[in-house]
Amino acid sequence: MGVSNAEVLGAFQHGQLYAVPIAASLRFPVFQFDIGHPERVIPNVPELIAAVAGRWSWLSTVAFMETRQQSLVAGAKHTPRAWLLDGGSCDDIAQIMESAILR
Repeated sequence: MGVSNAEVLGAFQHGQLYAVPIAASLRFPVFQFDIGHPERVIPNVPELIAAVAGRWSWLSTVAFMETRQQSLVAGAKHTPRAWLLDGGSCDDIAQIMESAILR
């Protein structure tokens, strides 16, 4: 990402990056990164973190972000990650998450 470990840790601590503790280390799932983007992080990661906070396991979160969703359609079904990269609304993704959580 072109930043120091301290900056990455700070971003995690401030809810700007999603991380998973595995074997006493933090792992950062790749769904949230976009190397081609100037900020190198997909849009709306903090909002996604807030939407899933304490509700889903990290495995469910990662699987959701990489699975095409019926209601995210712009020409074809999109994954939540692709939806955000294409400029889609984070509110659309939060609604899907909320409806899945309430079931």
